[in-house]
Amino acid sequence: TWDLFEVSRHEQVIIDLRAEALEALQVIGTPEAARFWHRWPIYRVAMGAAMVVALGTAILVGLIPRADHYQTVAGERRVVTLSDGSRVMLEAQTSLWVHLGRNARDLTLDRGRAMFTVAKDPLRPFTVESDGHLVVATGTEFSVERLANQTRVVLFEGHVAVVSRRADGSARPMVPEGGMVADHLLWPGRELVMDGATSRAR
Repeated sequence: TWDLFEVSRHEQVIIDLRAEALEALQVIGTPEAARFWHRWPIYRVAMGAAMVVALGTAILVGLIPRADHYQTVAGERRVVTLSDGSRVMLEAQTSLWVHLGRNARDLTLDRGRAMFTVAKDPLRPFTVESDGHLVVATGTEFSVERLANQTRVVLFEGHVAVVSRRADGSARPMVPEGGMVADHLLWPGRELVMDGATSRAR
């Protein structure tokens, strides 16, 4: 978050907000203001609300990245091109959240099936989470389908690693190099089916 504000510190909206904050800080620092705030604590709440509004404004103008939500209804198919160049084809009745950050591309499939054609970017892993399973890729083509009690991953091109979360919600242990230990590695033409505590590739 700090890095994002560093990049945008020359934006006019940030300059204006900083000037207003400095002006308010100078007023607050006077003895008269201190007595005023002690007597009228409701203005502390008002200041907090103003800060929340300022943060919301920053989000709306795009200074802080936010997750995008894509969904389809029954009988609808949709193709979406993400800002990194990746393409996503959503099948009917699919719900997908997308968060593209500076160091990672994190997607969450709530329901349905989506096919991903991932733009190559080794410095930003492309991860799709579905029902506690993480499908990690750098540049490849695969699909993820989330059913009521089952998650299916099909790899068409490239390679992906699948990491399952443990019962306590954490991922598998980290290896010394800093990467996650994969539960499964897929190669083109294979399908991985995960239901509950079992999983099988075919």
